[in-house]
Amino acid sequence: MDVLEILSQEHKLVVNALQRIDKTESADAKALMLKELIQDLSAHEKAEEAAVFPRLRQLLPNLSAVETAIQEQLALRKVLDQAGPNLDVTPLVDQVDQLTKMILGHIVTEEQQIFTLVEQQVDEAVLQELGQAYLAAKTHQVEAMAKLNVTMMPETGLGVEQQTK
Repeated sequence: MDVLEILSQEHKLVVNALQRIDKTESADAKALMLKELIQDLSAHEKAEEAAVFPRLRQLLPNLSAVETAIQEQLALRKVLDQAGPNLDVTPLVDQVDQLTKMILGHIVTEEQQIFTLVEQQVDEAVLQELGQAYLAAKTHQVEAMAKLNVTMMPETGLGVEQQTK
């Protein structure tokens, strides 16, 4: 699977998660879903930064949208970092609307600006290679989270939740 297909699928999962969070009235359930989303976004973002964006900079050095996407991720990370290492999402529950706007804006940057140009200018074999590199980087991130006592939530396949021993 090529990197654009993988990222598009993940973006759809994120949008679905945001919609579920928005529809949830229970503060506890909302906090749990937000934790899962933060963990998944963290792995996604770090894998993009490790495996995708550096290569796109090489292939398309004049693509300013890559720099825009990186800046959007940095801004999002600052907000998400409020949860801290123990994923206390209490300060973020009241910022779900802001988070949603930031995340959806980032998805638009990637899908409407970056993906369009990449599809036109990057060979399919390279997109396949980037897909494999992205998946390897994301697997590495998930494994790193597991070492920190964080595991994937099997029932959703999307997020992660910190587990207590």
